[in-house]
Amino acid sequence: MNKTSMYMLFLFICSCTTDIIDSVVTNDFNKESVDWFYNVDEQSLFIQIDTKEISHSSLELKLDPIDLDFYTVIDNEDNDIIQGNGIYSVLIDNIAYQDNLYVLFINLKDDDNIIDEIVYDINFNAPLIVVDSTYPNIPLTHSLSDNLETLFKMVIAIEDEDGRQDIDYIRFYIKKVDFYNAEMIDGDCVYEQVVDQEYAFDPTWELNYIGLNSLSQYVYKVEIPMKPIQTSTVCGGFGTFKVKFEVKDQKGFIDVLEYQDIIEICAGECQ
Repeated sequence: MNKTSMYMLFLFICSCTTDIIDSVVTNDFNKESVDWFYNVDEQSLFIQIDTKEISHSSLELKLDPIDLDFYTVIDNEDNDIIQGNGIYSVLIDNIAYQDNLYVLFINLKDDDNIIDEIVYDINFNAPLIVVDSTYPNIPLTHSLSDNLETLFKMVIAIEDEDGRQDIDYIRFYIKKVDFYNAEMIDGDCVYEQVVDQEYAFDPTWELNYIGLNSLSQYVYKVEIPMKPIQTSTVCGGFGTFKVKFEVKDQKGFIDVLEYQDIIEICAGECQ
């Protein structure tokens, strides 16, 4: 998808309104007049400013810390999608999301007089996988039962200042370090050693939201069914593996945590 198509799609489905930190505005020109979208892959920031209800002659803006001075934006030039409709469109490239915080200064002018001015805090608010003494909560060993299914449980917490509705997905990936997959053939368990070079993801794996913790972080849990060591119909795999988590928000920001400890599934009691 090219940039123009992406930003046209933005008009219909994306509204990432920024928080206002200081303003001197009329009833018509306020924080609802500004929308923005950040393209993580291209590191570009697309801004739209709606002025169609206000009589004015020009608009100038400055994005701190990128711009040193104000510059005038034309309603029917550059990256404007619908020309002459009172909605100004600006595409700014080379915006590193690691900096995270930008301040947008907007002056709405009538001839040479400023009739409205707004200062916006554009904060990307990227989601964060919490790493502290509590999270992630992952047992380093798990013992298979002789004849019953067991559950291997993992719990993580996510911080997202834009709310849980801003989270697009949370995934976990598995890399088998020294694992033995099991299959029952003619009543016997047959084992195959697996040593993965890359992490694998299964779309059926889900982390389920279980609530807020005391720090207002969003807590998610997954319970992975583990087959017993051996019954008349199934065999359980065992060995070591690693896990990686990934969270993505609606703006496209991604945080990845590769859990450093190796986890062991034991065929019987872990030593």
